[in-house]
Amino acid sequence: MEEWDIQSLLDYAYTHFLPSRRLTKDQLDQGQMDPQEARELLLKLSLEDYETKEKLMGAEMMRDLERLVTLRIVDEKWMEHLDAMDQMRQGIGLRAIGQRDPLVEYKHEAFDMFGAMIADIQEEIVRTMYFAQLVERPRERRNLVEKHNSFSAIGDSAAGGAAGAGGPGEMAGAKKQPIVSNKVGRNDLCPCGSGKKYKKCCGKEN
Repeated sequence: MEEWDIQSLLDYAYTHFLPSRRLTKDQLDQGQMDPQEARELLLKLSLEDYETKEKLMGAEMMRDLERLVTLRIVDEKWMEHLDAMDQMRQGIGLRAIGQRDPLVEYKHEAFDMFGAMIADIQEEIVRTMYFAQLVERPRERRNLVEKHNSFSAIGDSAAGGAAGAGGPGEMAGAKKQPIVSNKVGRNDLCPCGSGKKYKKCCGKEN
């Protein structure tokens, strides 16, 4: 292997499937390995790293993480693929200018793009699984967050009740108004303006 090939291989391994970086350029140089031998050694070391990670996390949690990572990445890459297909479809008609059948060109490019998406999904899943870290939130932090969420829920409930009952202005405007009666007492002044009591004036008729 040439020097730049070795370094490129290691750089890719370090960022995708060999987080421990247990293999160095000098080790490969001294061993005079050919590309196939280096590939097999990298695969062996990367599998050991993965097994070590599984022992630390536990098999059950590791399987859960694999499912979660796979679903998320497949969803993201599929949406990106659909967007790329739309863009390609919009410009495929220009191929006719070059005397090429747009339909045939579309099928060829769609096939190539699908294959590239599958390879991208596999690469991203491997990279994420090797470098993903699960961080447990400290107990005190969890308790504070839970209390905050409880208070927030109570506050939201109270705010909703106040909103349903109306604001302060609406409550003030809803104060009881005095009831006005048109009935005149017999000892009251007569509303006709005579100055006499109602019972001795217009009230005589009643």
